[in-house]
Amino acid sequence: MKLLFASANQGKVREVFKIFGDLNFELCSLVDFIDLKNLDLEETGSTFKENAFLKAKFFADKTNLQAFSDDSGLVIEALEGFPGIISGRWLRGTDADRNRGILSKLKNESNRAAAFVTTVCLYNPHDQQTHYFEGKVEGEIAMQSSGDAGFGYDPIFIPEGYKKTFGELGLKVKNKLSHRSRALEKLKKYLMRY
Repeated sequence: MKLLFASANQGKVREVFKIFGDLNFELCSLVDFIDLKNLDLEETGSTFKENAFLKAKFFADKTNLQAFSDDSGLVIEALEGFPGIISGRWLRGTDADRNRGILSKLKNESNRAAAFVTTVCLYNPHDQQTHYFEGKVEGEIAMQSSGDAGFGYDPIFIPEGYKKTFGELGLKVKNKLSHRSRALEKLKKYLMRY
């Protein structure tokens, strides 16, 4: 069986391939498709679930492969869930720019509670079956950016039960704890059963 991870984000692709490395089917990503890897699909959904579905269905239909996609975001309690589904695009620039933006928004805030949320959608273009898998990790926003492992908000997010950010803890620890890995492990169990 060939399965497409509908992303060209190198950080996500590395994470997924690490988690799915021991399964006996061919896993590919948008990086493997020259005509698709730079295609930017507008995320018009109003929830993580809707955006994950849009991406999975779009790329499954384009490739005629079963595809899965995730939509993930950082949800900050003091900012009423912001940035949520627009986590990767609320501020133009780099991940570091967005991290500085979040730290600036929270500079006078004592409540730093936050969570990373992921919804993974698996879509089969042959029978239109759709399955969803969710993952969440609670934590808090650090006072400053620290660590260069991972990507996105990893340098400012401290998972519950730890004193270091995902950026400091590294991929091995992050893959055991993260929102995406929790959702992907549920998908992996589903694939192993069916």
